[in-house]
This record gives sequence, C-alpha cells and structure tokens, in this order.
Amino acid sequence: MLLAFSLASCAAPSTSGWEMEKLGSWVDSRDIVSTGGAAHLHAAGDAGARRICASAAAATTVGVVALDSALFSVGRNTAFPTPLRPLSTSEANGGIFAILGDNYWNTNYPLTIPFGKYARAEQQERFRFAVTWPGVATA
Repeated sequence: MLLAFSLASCAAPSTSGWEMEKLGSWVDSRDIVSTGGAAHLHAAGDAGARRICASAAAATTVGVVALDSALFSVGRNTAFPTPLRPLSTSEANGGIFAILGDNYWNTNYPLTIPFGKYARAEQQERFRFAVTWPGVATA
C-alpha cells in the first residue's frame, strides 16, 4: 500500500527538474543517482524540494517541505525502487510525490493500515507540509 500526495508545479512546460536539499546543499534530482539506482526516490533535508518554473516573464520557485516524512518520488507515483533506469525528461519535469507510508515487502509490518489494536490511531494520522510559491499570499 502507498499513501502519497502529488504536486504538479509548473503550469507551462519547463526544462527545470526538481532539486532536493541534501546535507545543506541543493542537488538536481536528475544528476545524483548512479546507473542502476532508484532515480526517482529521494530523501530531502530540512529545506525540502524545490523547482524553478521559468517563463518568458519571470521565474517562480515552487517549494515543498515535508515536516513529517522525508521521502519523495520525482515523476513516478510509486515508492517501489524499480524500474532502475534514469528519469525520462517528462518524469524529471513532472510532479513530485510525498511518500507517506508504504510496505511493499510486508516485512515486520502489516500490509495494510489501519490494522489491529492501533486502527483508531492510524485512522487519525496526519502529515504536515509547507508549500511555497513566492508572490502568493499565505494565511
């Protein structure tokens, strides 16, 4: 089972992909996974992920910080580590998915939630995010 939410960031096509903050530096999600790795899965640091959406008029940075979960999937709505191939251009320039919970391997965890005596608490799980668009007023 996979719990995820997605954020499609740019209204118009853009050539910029998602960047992740890792250990205090911004890195391009397309350039940091070696061949044969799960190119779409990234753990982001405290500053989260960002994407610069460039247009003829200006560039806008869209940012998302997951306060309760560090794992993101760029361009693929899955936490499964395969296929082990680089991101396509459309995937790298697509949405970002926050992986909130999964158990593909059913290892030491129930395969589904809510489960058993913790069902009531699991039904009330909450995940917090900070999403920013410069120039957009926030409450």
